[in-house]
Amino acid sequence: MAVERLLNSIKQTCGQLDCGPTKLYEKIAAGEILAIKVGGQTKIPQTEIERYIASRPLVDVQRNRGFGNLFADAAMKRAAADAPAPEPVSK
Repeated sequence: MAVERLLNSIKQTCGQLDCGPTKLYEKIAAGEILAIKVGGQTKIPQTEIERYIASRPLVDVQRNRGFGNLFADAAMKRAAADAPAPEPVSK
């Protein structure tokens, strides 16, 4: 019978969220993920990890949905940088 973990270490949480400890501590400092201290160690409740994951938007990675604006903005900036300056309008 498997025992369900109630509290996770930083390393365990990073493994579940596929992020590094620096990013995790940033999310904790920003209040995005709640943590507790146990004997001087930072612990993240499993329910908090599940809540955080459920709060994240789903992205269709095959169609880059959710990233479309990012890619479009970058392409527009590149095109604008390569475009010649507009001709002055004479009256």
